[in-house]
Amino acid sequence: MPDQLVKRVDAAIAYIQKLDLEKIPDGKYIVDDNFFYMVQTFQTKQPEETCYEAHQNYVDIQYIVSGQERMQTASLGDLTVKVPYDPQKDIAFYEVISQAATMTFTAGGYGVFYPQDAHRPGMCVDTPDTVKKVVGKVRV
Repeated sequence: MPDQLVKRVDAAIAYIQKLDLEKIPDGKYIVDDNFFYMVQTFQTKQPEETCYEAHQNYVDIQYIVSGQERMQTASLGDLTVKVPYDPQKDIAFYEVISQAATMTFTAGGYGVFYPQDAHRPGMCVDTPDTVKKVVGKVRV
């Protein structure tokens, strides 16, 4: 992992943590050529309604502002493509597997997912919940 990328990811996390996230409306915000973020409010879903995703050009920082969300992560090598990579959207989708790391995130919690890390966001913990989160995108 290049040191410059790690430094940019660390700087992006620090940037996100300094924002007044409760007051920022949903939308896309461009900071510079290497970093932008999106503020999103949504309902979490039952696990069977979600799948893995991965990106080639950006590191994902998924930072929870409010609510709770369950996410899973798995190695790309263990997954089968469901929807091939779309370079315009920088995303591919993958089938669900039974062996995966599962994490629960609450307000202030975040996950960092590099291109080799498929992740499955948006799952409810017990029942659907309204989540507000920031998805930071750091260019690889």
